[in-house]
Amino acid sequence: MSDKSAILSSEYRFRVEYDSIVISVMEVSGIEPADDDFLSGHHGEIFARQKTAFLTHGLAKDGKELYHLYSDTKNGQVRKMPMKISLLDENGAVSDSFILSSAFISKIDDISMDPIGDEVSFSRMEVVYV
Repeated sequence: MSDKSAILSSEYRFRVEYDSIVISVMEVSGIEPADDDFLSGHHGEIFARQKTAFLTHGLAKDGKELYHLYSDTKNGQVRKMPMKISLLDENGAVSDSFILSSAFISKIDDISMDPIGDEVSFSRMEVVYV
């Protein structure tokens, strides 16, 4: 096992799968239960309530794909799809997981691309979901 994979397994507590992109993150916050997902409008319309989750201190192995997906969103081409978030135990095995349906990345702060490899790191990512 390389030094880098040893660091990843000890520091990153969550694995996020979004489309074909796998992201390792240290923290996930803002996940809400699905109890009050719908709101009623004036004329009886039903609207799904959007929520925001935050992923902090992340590293994506397929940086180009993440960058292109985020660039598309910034240019108005939002692709909503399920995002699976898995909690990892101390051995790196999945201990629990949940899915954010109709999710998209709305903002990435402090993005940094590795000039040699294809990795992208970030300090914080905002994910909007229903």
